[in-house]
Amino acid sequence: MRTRVGALVVVSFALLTGHLAFGQSIPPSRITGPSAAVTEYLHIFSCYDAFTGNMLDCQVTDELHLPDNDPASRGGHTHGGTFPLTDLAQGPANGFVCAFCTDFNLDPLVIQTRTNSAGIVINHRIPQFSGRIRVSGSTVPPPNWFCITTCNFSWIEDVGVDGLATLPTPGPHHRVVVTSGTDALHPIGYAGTSDTIAGVLSIADSYFQLTGRGLSVNDLSLPRGGKYDIASNDSEGGDHISHRNGKDADFNTLDLGGQSTNCFSDKDYKQILQAHNLAYDACHPGGAYHVRFR
Repeated sequence: MRTRVGALVVVSFALLTGHLAFGQSIPPSRITGPSAAVTEYLHIFSCYDAFTGNMLDCQVTDELHLPDNDPASRGGHTHGGTFPLTDLAQGPANGFVCAFCTDFNLDPLVIQTRTNSAGIVINHRIPQFSGRIRVSGSTVPPPNWFCITTCNFSWIEDVGVDGLATLPTPGPHHRVVVTSGTDALHPIGYAGTSDTIAGVLSIADSYFQLTGRGLSVNDLSLPRGGKYDIASNDSEGGDHISHRNGKDADFNTLDLGGQSTNCFSDKDYKQILQAHNLAYDACHPGGAYHVRFR
């Protein structure tokens, strides 16, 4: 008589600062900067007899795959470079690891292990970039057992910041003018939270009422947040560290009429910005204004 194997239970959930997150995107790691917490996403597997509930010893292969080249899958990045699938700050050996199992595969993006008649946990430390990471693999049951449904699995980890919208551009009193030459690499780099979008529009309106000229806006955040690598090399450190969660905006040093808005010298402009109860404001070395909304 044939023996049988129960349906393989595959459960995955996001774990961020001790809270479970269902029905939403997975936040990128270090969402508020390089020293912030790493987002951990757990892959949990077990293998059992569906009729008795007895746990079985099955082989499990779990693998991470690069997103396709669609900017939506790459978090708004259109440049080359190897998209990171784990938080590279953890090192290749610690970004995708067996938490309660032994990995028999040396590839840092592939885990091959056994359930050993128990549940196993695989810890995926999420990259700092937003994007869609495909997870796939298979389970091999013990001899003479079979899967009730399928032994293969596949799902998408949607990494990103939920709730961001793009700044209307051009607007009545502002325009996005990217001066770093990277606008083709990140064609929609002007996304933000509702408070950020409203704040930029309100600042531009106030500036227009004062001067009769529009404001020139530079980078906000990418459509799904995460690391904004203006160096276009998929590095998880470096510049634009703060432009990750839709709360930051840069204003250029010239307005749309070609007049200076240098934050070191334009006191009226500075008063307009600070009147909006910002969480943070700073002058870049060249005089551009960087602000963070609450």
